[in-house]
Amino acid sequence: MQRRRALLLAAILIITATGSWIWLDRERLTVALINPLLQTSRIDSLRGLQPGIDAITVDEVHLSLASGASMRMEDLRLSHPWGLIFTGERNRSRLSIASLQYTPPQPQAEAAPVPTSANDKAVSAEDASLRTLIALVHKTLPEHVQVEEFRWFDDTMHRGQLHIARNDDRQSVKANATFDRQELTLLLRSEGGQLHLSAQLDDKKDGRILSFTGALLADTSDLWLATITLQSDLQKLSQLPLPDKLAQFSPGATGAVSARLQARLPDRVLRLEEYSDISVKLEKSSIQLALPQALLGTEAAFNLTVDDHLEVKLAALRPLEAKSLSGSGNITLTPKDMPTLLQARFASTTSQGQPQITATGNLNLQALTPWLQSSVLQDKLPDLRLTSAAGKLQFQGSATAKSLTALPDGRQSWLDRFDLSLLPDSWLELSVSQPGASPDGWQNGKIAIHLPEVLAVRTDQWPGKMQLNSAEIRLRAQEKDGNISVNAQLQQIECSLLTQTRCSLEIVAESPEPLGLPGALTLENFSMNSELQFHTEDNQQQWLLSQAEVWADDLKGPSLQAERLSLTAPQLQCRVTNGSAHCESMEITAAFSTLDTPGLRSSGALTFSDVQFRQSGRRTELNAGYHANQIRLKTAENYALNIDIQGNLLLEDAMLHGESQLLSGPVKLQAQWQHNLNNAEGTADFTFPKTSFSRTHPLSRAIEGLPVDIVAGTLSASGRYSWPMGTKDHIHLQLEQAAAVFGDSFAAGVAGEISLYRRGNLWLTDQPQAVQVDRVDFGLPIENIHFSISLDEKRDLAFNAVNAQLLGGTLESSRLVWNLDGEEHTGKIQIQGISLSELAREMEAENFAATGTLDLEIPMATSSEGVTVRRGQVKARPPGGRLRYYGAFSPQMLSGNPQLKLLAGALEDYNYRALSGTLDYPSSGDMRMQLKLVGRSQSVAADRDLIINLNLENNIPDMLRSLQASRDLTEALEKTLQ
Repeated sequence: MQRRRALLLAAILIITATGSWIWLDRERLTVALINPLLQTSRIDSLRGLQPGIDAITVDEVHLSLASGASMRMEDLRLSHPWGLIFTGERNRSRLSIASLQYTPPQPQAEAAPVPTSANDKAVSAEDASLRTLIALVHKTLPEHVQVEEFRWFDDTMHRGQLHIARNDDRQSVKANATFDRQELTLLLRSEGGQLHLSAQLDDKKDGRILSFTGALLADTSDLWLATITLQSDLQKLSQLPLPDKLAQFSPGATGAVSARLQARLPDRVLRLEEYSDISVKLEKSSIQLALPQALLGTEAAFNLTVDDHLEVKLAALRPLEAKSLSGSGNITLTPKDMPTLLQARFASTTSQGQPQITATGNLNLQALTPWLQSSVLQDKLPDLRLTSAAGKLQFQGSATAKSLTALPDGRQSWLDRFDLSLLPDSWLELSVSQPGASPDGWQNGKIAIHLPEVLAVRTDQWPGKMQLNSAEIRLRAQEKDGNISVNAQLQQIECSLLTQTRCSLEIVAESPEPLGLPGALTLENFSMNSELQFHTEDNQQQWLLSQAEVWADDLKGPSLQAERLSLTAPQLQCRVTNGSAHCESMEITAAFSTLDTPGLRSSGALTFSDVQFRQSGRRTELNAGYHANQIRLKTAENYALNIDIQGNLLLEDAMLHGESQLLSGPVKLQAQWQHNLNNAEGTADFTFPKTSFSRTHPLSRAIEGLPVDIVAGTLSASGRYSWPMGTKDHIHLQLEQAAAVFGDSFAAGVAGEISLYRRGNLWLTDQPQAVQVDRVDFGLPIENIHFSISLDEKRDLAFNAVNAQLLGGTLESSRLVWNLDGEEHTGKIQIQGISLSELAREMEAENFAATGTLDLEIPMATSSEGVTVRRGQVKARPPGGRLRYYGAFSPQMLSGNPQLKLLAGALEDYNYRALSGTLDYPSSGDMRMQLKLVGRSQSVAADRDLIINLNLENNIPDMLRSLQASRDLTEALEKTLQ
């Protein structure tokens, strides 16, 4: 017995404890039970739940909706709750809410995830039955719902009251929401197989803003026939607190909208594929909407005028199947404080069961100026500023609607054909500028486009491939001051546009005014012609130039001038991927009739082969081979040569490298070079391989006009040359048994090595360089010449330890100096043992013969005026010699001058015992000799000494020329070489 009492007591305690726990934790348990039923929404918190038989009250509830919005309700009271819970009875429940606060979702915010049970099943669209929804409203909607304060929070807070009443006798539900100035009334009434819905939005002061009426007639158990009409005053509607996405279009909105919708819809209203026979009709109206500043860079007004009506009929909604179109009207678009941008007239008809729409109109492009100046566009073009626009585009177009069909990429096609034509005489002009300095003169300017022919755009379906065609488009680019302009024509344009773009066209361009280029260059009478094909897909572009030709009459710059230039490329292809470019061409040829640079004129053509250009980020690379045949070069000194060039070059960023080989006659030069484009510095290492010359292959075959021609022997050279001049520059030359001709003189058997190096701006030798010459013949032969040559910091060109053989004697000098800046230097030449008989023989004078030996001491001075001699000494060696000089004086000179006649007779046979005198040689070349001869003549006082004083004058250059003319140079040279 006691045990039973204990068990009963324990059971009572457990039940009491459980009930107490449920009561104390009722709010949390209620949330846990209800949230799974809400599926995509949830109760965040619930406070102050007081269940009762007659009423259930809650102090506060927080809800999060699937859309991201939230609701907060305070002081809820549900009277007669059992009618709501047990739906078998008539629902007499009433709901009152002291405060309901609704906060819309934040823009671009994602809705918070709602936790759901793993066993929950989402409600399928297939289950959304209209009849079920109507029955559910009548069964579960409280008989009265009263919200004393309704608050809507967005940028501003809106307050109002809400009242909903359900009348089961009339099968109706009426809702009324009142705000400060507006009142919204909704009425839902079901009657037999019909459902009527009406809504009115009124302004308490200005009257009706919007009215909506609809009727749904049950056609079958699964279908409804719907008729809906809508009337609205846009000006009044724009005064309402609208959502942000609509509010941006509302300022300045005017006009009345009257529309009618008819459709056959399924009972399960979310089955869009079962909608059919849909008709939307907009009655005659004129409306204006405001477009936000983001679209055109400024506020703009959009106007739509419907003439009589505008009606669209659809056979099906999913997939969309157009049945007919009818109606016409006008559209205008006008930016603020600008002329009308768009004026268009449209009309829609249905032909052979296909809805069609046509449009004509024009665009005044001046009105685009605010958009061009907007940050939206300028941020996309940081290196270019479009400051203003002008022009007018006239267009006409048509489109044919069709049933929606699936495309291979998953999109839907809804146009069967689309045609748009930009009409002739349409034109566009843009003012452009480049931020910062522009080295080519295009700091500011204008670009103009003119259409002399129709520009047609067509597609057989949309979305789909578009075809663009035009016979010609004309373009003109002009610098602000009008000093530079380029005209261009795009001809035979054909384009295919879709996810990838393919175009082909011909380009013809010219510049009637001088065209500015980087580097202070100008191009005169520029013109070009080319065929262009380009292909773009995703982030890849391909460009192909074919038969490209560029011409110009003149190219002028600070240090060059070229005439009649041309550039031709049979094919040039470029690919651009993710900002990286790769261009290539098998051949590009640059030709010019003359190219003048300081001290040099050239003409000919240079061909680049296998050209490869790559650019990625800041890295640039170009490599190519090049060659040229018979490039003509001519220096300011009238030296000329025809050269063949071949080699290759490599450009890496600003560093240009290359190898070159030059051929001209027997001459071959090889070089490796590099040049920095940023600082204009570079070097070249060159090699002149050992080259043999002959009378048939002289140096003059390579270089015309040189004062010296190498006709025998070998020459080789190597070295480095830098620009600007560098301390590592050097040149090494080697001559072996060379023979050279200079004028009517020649040198043979020239041998030696000369090495020069650079120090600062000077070329120097580190030590004297030995040179030998077998023979020099400038009228009188000099043989076995030996000397060493040096060049120092003072620009003194010194000939050291000079010795040679002359007229049977010797010529010696310890040092002779020629300063390259013209400073005066003195030296002394000793000539010993000159044979007068050798001199007479070389002069080949029939009236002169002599014997004897002379010694000369010649003090020589060199300067910018040339070579001069002052007070040179002449002396004959004992025992003297013999002179035979016939006809020294003319008969006229001898007539009446007995002394001169006596002297002439003595010189015809004179044996001298002593001969001495002085020699002067000024820069004019007129040598003067004062001689004193002591001897006897058999024809005059043979028994006593006869002293003769002679003053002789002779122009040495003339005498040497006379001697040169008296002998055959070729014969003398050949004899020497043998």
